[in-house]
Amino acid sequence: HDDWARPRAIERGAADVALRELALALDAGAPPQMLLGQLAWVARSRLAAARVRGAIDALFRTDLDLKRSAGEPRVLLERLVVELCGS
Repeated sequence: HDDWARPRAIERGAADVALRELALALDAGAPPQMLLGQLAWVARSRLAAARVRGAIDALFRTDLDLKRSAGEPRVLLERLVVELCGS
């Protein structure tokens, strides 16, 4: 298992790979909040400048949804990953 596979896939816009890696991490017991933190780092540090504003908006929305229990954490994170990939 490669913890950096998700960030690399998101940078490339490879939603299929990023979603598969997210599922592996969640199935292995990674806390959704930890994964959200990693995705926030990707958005701040690795995305092209033109994609950052939308990515940060999606991160804030997902963070609030997780805190309010506004959906299944897996689904919320999957939606975020797809958005970060630009799909």
